[in-house]
Amino acid sequence: MKFNELGRSMVEMLGVLAIIGVLSVGALSGYSTAMNKYKLNKHLQQISLLLNITYVYYENIVIPAGEQSSLLPYFQKMNLIPDGMVWKNGYLYDSLGCRISVYKSVNTPSKTVYIGVRYENISDKSVLIQSCVQILNLVKEYYNTSLHRFYMLQIASNSSSYVSFFGDGVVNCSQNICMKDVSPATITQTCTETMNNATEPSISIGFYGT
Repeated sequence: MKFNELGRSMVEMLGVLAIIGVLSVGALSGYSTAMNKYKLNKHLQQISLLLNITYVYYENIVIPAGEQSSLLPYFQKMNLIPDGMVWKNGYLYDSLGCRISVYKSVNTPSKTVYIGVRYENISDKSVLIQSCVQILNLVKEYYNTSLHRFYMLQIASNSSSYVSFFGDGVVNCSQNICMKDVSPATITQTCTETMNNATEPSISIGFYGT
């Protein structure tokens, strides 16, 4: 007697499971890439808004002489914190997970406000490099004339170093690297080297006040 064979053999089932596994890995990889892109775009939007807010309002916030103070509480009272940024353990974080600081100092002859972006717990170097490149290009395009200093801090093992660019009209560009003279290739190279070598990367943008 012959019986009709129903169902699939073990080999066929294993083959189907293997195909499903490959498709699942591809889907997860695509989802992860899409999420990173979304977070990066949101992060850059928030930093852009915060730069503009700081540029518009920092000179109007009075800090006692000889002190430095965070401007974020002032921004919070005026409802100026960009959407999507959250307070956690006393610090402000953007959608990428960067710790954000904005403070004004009057300890120097020229009052200066600094915006800091500290990259915490971000292991994807490509995301760090893209963020650095786009923020630097943003500052170069819109804030160069009032820029005091843009610098990147790289901390590796027991040492730390700065990479600095200066604003047009603030320093002598024949003796310093001014932002207006920095090429796109230099921006990409500098960000790549800094973010690849730093264990605790951060960037800071300083504006001169009055």
